[in-house]
Amino acid sequence: MDGRGRVRPGDARLFRLDRTEGQEHALYVAAGKDTLRQQLTGWLADGGVPVLVVRGFGSQS
Repeated sequence: MDGRGRVRPGDARLFRLDRTEGQEHALYVAAGKDTLRQQLTGWLADGGVPVLVVRGFGSQS
C-alpha cells in the first residue's frame, strides 16, 4: 500500500492466506542436506510448503 492506504499495482501478488488454517494436519518437506534447501524452496514456495533441513550425524569412515 502507498502512504495513503491505496493498493499499488502488484500488491495482490504479496497477499497469501494461511494454507494450514482449519487443517488437522500440516505438510512439510524435510531435506537431509542443507544444499538441497534452496532448490526445494524454489520448487515449493509458490505452494506455501515449508522446507526443513534435518542434519544428521557426520560420516565416521
